[in-house]
Amino acid sequence: MSKQNLIFTAGPKSQFFEQIWIRDTCLSIINIMAKKYPIEAYNTLNLIFEFQKKDGLFPIRIEGNRHWMKYIPILRNLKFLINRKYPRPIYTNRLNSPFPRDDIPMVILASQEIFHLLSQDEKQMEIRWQQMVKAIEKEESFQKDGLVYGTRFQDWVDSIHRKGKLSNINILFYRALEAMSSMAKQMGKTEESQKYADKMKDYKEKIIDLFWHEDGYFKAGSRDFRFDSFSNILATLFLINPQQAVKIQNNIVIKNVMQNGLLKNFDRSYPQDIISKIVKLGKMEDYHNHYSWPWVTCMNIIAKLKIAADHPDDKMKKRFKSEALEDFIRISDIFNQDQGIYEILDDETELPVEKNYNLWLFKLSSYKSSPDFLIATTVYLQAMEKLSELGLIQVHKDTIKISSF
Repeated sequence: MSKQNLIFTAGPKSQFFEQIWIRDTCLSIINIMAKKYPIEAYNTLNLIFEFQKKDGLFPIRIEGNRHWMKYIPILRNLKFLINRKYPRPIYTNRLNSPFPRDDIPMVILASQEIFHLLSQDEKQMEIRWQQMVKAIEKEESFQKDGLVYGTRFQDWVDSIHRKGKLSNINILFYRALEAMSSMAKQMGKTEESQKYADKMKDYKEKIIDLFWHEDGYFKAGSRDFRFDSFSNILATLFLINPQQAVKIQNNIVIKNVMQNGLLKNFDRSYPQDIISKIVKLGKMEDYHNHYSWPWVTCMNIIAKLKIAADHPDDKMKKRFKSEALEDFIRISDIFNQDQGIYEILDDETELPVEKNYNLWLFKLSSYKSSPDFLIATTVYLQAMEKLSELGLIQVHKDTIKISSF
């Protein structure tokens, strides 16, 4: 947190310190920060809304330092060059890149989580509501044939040129429409609530028609038949029935997406010719393509608990409670082994990723997996809390006790 008590994406040991990455911070708010630290979540969203453009667009991140310099070995320790005097909003991930498509729905969902605080000030709530309406309109401007479309770097997988209609973005926007309908209803805006509910219903049908594969999972994109872990987790949490969600989990096994206790982003890699050249320069072509992101594994634990809560079959309830608990124990062991919660791990070694340039007699670091990674920490804590609520674990000050069931 900064002096203004804002939530940042990572701790002081991380190269992401003093930066608010909008999608990551909002996902942290959605998971547990709004519940545990509501005022800080409220303050963070206020800053995000402060930098919203008039057309409804949000920044991709807000920098307290010059992020790009963190990736240049010679410059990364020169604080007088790196630190900014005032926070600066950055709206695209690369020079001349298009705007991302997932920031807007993330901000809407995070706003719903702190709606009870926003609504305490009717005047400010009305201002924020108009900003959210504008944001939704901006997201709709990215639509093609009724679904959100993009070219490259349009989602969190920002090292791969994934173009077209992506399932994870469209599921997030569906959920954002649902949030808008709910918030409008709470504000007494009956007609607006119904408008968003109608859009939501139509949007759900389009998503399922385009992205649901007959084998029982959501495709990564309209023309991309990969199993996208994040998309299928989102669908389990927000879109589909528990029977369909079971098929998704079965496909994780069939497609070998889970390895050594870590969930991979995709069931198979993307070709090298669509990997960002900048990422390749840092020897990080496997950044999203191969390495595992612990927060995705933790999100799937939450998805399994959702199946356990909603499925009508007691055997299925027991199965997914057991699997969720096993996955939690495994990821906890990995965090203990690594002595921290990191951005990315090698699923073969289960260790934080580190890449170097080999320069004759010495090595020069090109990349180190970020420690103190907030999104991974908050989703892990959310999984822990949900397991505790079900009585599967008992959380004490310094220990976690596994319960029998």
